[in-house]
Amino acid sequence: MRFKTVNNVITVAFIAVICCLSFFAYNHLVNRYETTVYPRQYEEVVSKAAEEFSVPEYIIYAVIRTESLFKADAVSPKDAVGLMQLTPDTFNWLLSKTGEKLTSDKLYDPTTNISYGTRFLSMLYEEFGDWEIVYAGYNAGMNRVRKWLLDPELSNGKELLHIPFKETREYVERVAETAEIYKRLYYSK
Repeated sequence: MRFKTVNNVITVAFIAVICCLSFFAYNHLVNRYETTVYPRQYEEVVSKAAEEFSVPEYIIYAVIRTESLFKADAVSPKDAVGLMQLTPDTFNWLLSKTGEKLTSDKLYDPTTNISYGTRFLSMLYEEFGDWEIVYAGYNAGMNRVRKWLLDPELSNGKELLHIPFKETREYVERVAETAEIYKRLYYSK
């Protein structure tokens, strides 16, 4: 009888070890999958822009992934260009704030695109102070979001209670979810 008890203990211990190893292997595979699907490309450029404009890196990565999937040559149907999908009009407006003389073909340059996209996120945050409102402004435009915030059917004056454009609503959700994933994967350790 004692021999069976020892065998049972060994069997249970063996199964426990296998379960633990399987758990760790599974977590490793999930982490590897997530870091492949949510990469951190252009790390030096993103880090520099994040520091210069006081925007968390995970937010910059979330916008880049949502906007272009890290394709520097991406062009949208609305003529938004590059990694962070800036329109030439927005880029020219931002240039007027900096005094730099660049042409819109510089939007294909990752360093320029990330720098100006992050500058725009920073300006939106400075005005609105809430990242979800920033995402709405990035997608729908700063002036439109200002109007929404003044509309009592859409806002309580501090936050958007309803975003009237489906595209912008879905965009805000995607960027917010993606930012949380980047934060968890790379910045919460």
